[in-house]
Amino acid sequence: MYLNISATELIAMNMSIDAEALDLVSKLGYEKREILKAIEMGPDLLTCSEFPDRAVYRPMAVAYHLNLDNLRKFDQRKSWTRFI
Repeated sequence: MYLNISATELIAMNMSIDAEALDLVSKLGYEKREILKAIEMGPDLLTCSEFPDRAVYRPMAVAYHLNLDNLRKFDQRKSWTRFI
């Protein structure tokens, strides 16, 4: 999927927050403001060994991005079936 879009489109996709993916993660018991904070930390979450207090945000960010990828794959499959 990522090879089919331009670099500017990929950046725009990653800068916007997907409401559906956010809702799915909040159903796991996380608060939306905490999820947004985790997403905003971005690559800084990789330095959790230096900042142990950030470790609680990693599962939220991972869950968000996994749900986001699944939703994008689902949307892409729906668009493919329209052409068949």
